[in-house]
Amino acid sequence: GIALGFIAFWYVETYFGLLFVSACFAAFYTSLIPQGMALGLGLLYRSDTSHFEYVRAIGSLGFLLTCFGFPYFLEGMAKSSDNTELGLMFPCSALIILITALTVIFIPNQNIIREKAKSGSWKQLFGDSRFIRFFIYVFLANFMLDGPMFMFPIFVESVAPENPVGTLKWLWLIMLVPEIMIIAMSGHMRRRIGVRFLMFAGLGAGGIKWIICGFWGDNLTVLHWAMLIHSFYVVGALVAMPLYVNYLIPSDLRSTGQGLATMISSSLGGGICSNYVAGWLIDNVGPEAPQIYGGCGALVLLFMAPFLVPKVKTKRIV
Repeated sequence: GIALGFIAFWYVETYFGLLFVSACFAAFYTSLIPQGMALGLGLLYRSDTSHFEYVRAIGSLGFLLTCFGFPYFLEGMAKSSDNTELGLMFPCSALIILITALTVIFIPNQNIIREKAKSGSWKQLFGDSRFIRFFIYVFLANFMLDGPMFMFPIFVESVAPENPVGTLKWLWLIMLVPEIMIIAMSGHMRRRIGVRFLMFAGLGAGGIKWIICGFWGDNLTVLHWAMLIHSFYVVGALVAMPLYVNYLIPSDLRSTGQGLATMISSSLGGGICSNYVAGWLIDNVGPEAPQIYGGCGALVLLFMAPFLVPKVKTKRIV
């Protein structure tokens, strides 16, 4: 479904067609990450010696190769063909996702990932005040931080209009190289400071990064240095958050809990609400407005976070 969606994007020519294809694409794509997290945590998570962080770091390495390598791919295509449009990323993405889907066949079908929930047991999540408070936190965190990230190319084009693609290429390199190393070390960090504090550190790092970009990002040197902070945000948002969900919920509701957390955080809070507000701010205030407002909002939320996110105990799994 995701691969067909990427191909459909390649042929879209109208705005309403784009909306329709995006809606169909989201029906398949949005469940991929939480289900992948649930599967990965089920197979790889151990309380003391987890390989989850290392596998997640390899994912960031793949992201680095595509973000940094695709502009060179376009340059190579320009030498042999006139068709060098950015739309080529869609068939390339479709090919990558098909290869990824084939690798799932080779994942061991262990007992821990075959565990099934009892009928109607998902209702207990909504009866748990701790989970409700966590829902509120992840919604607000993604609302503050995701829109500025999705609209970041517009901001970069405003400060580097002569070469936005080339600038983005180097910004992603600066973001992803330290991100890979820090994610690989996040297991050690988690065991020393706790997953809850690691999540708060990511929120604070995201807020500081966007404030620096919003106020001083027109200086490209400052903008490039600010991207070094991005790795700490990723550890908090994309590593610590699903680990926290893994601690908070019963093991038989692992997939349901990850799906609900992702739906409320990155889909509703970030994908819908934050993107809409960020677009409105760009149109009515300026291209740097999402970064300024989102960064300030994230730091305000940081002071509220200890009251919203309950403490959890590490699950002992051997």
